[in-house]
Amino acid sequence: MTQNLHSFNPRSENISELLKQLTLKIVYENIFK
Repeated sequence: MTQNLHSFNPRSENISELLKQLTLKIVYENIFK
C-alpha cells in the first residue's frame, strides 16, 4: 500500500495537501448542504 502510494507520487507532502483539501471540501459540503 505504502509502496504503491510512493510510486504513484513520491512527494508525500502533495498527497497530504490533497487529502487535506478533500477533507475540507467534504466538511464544507456537509455544513452548507
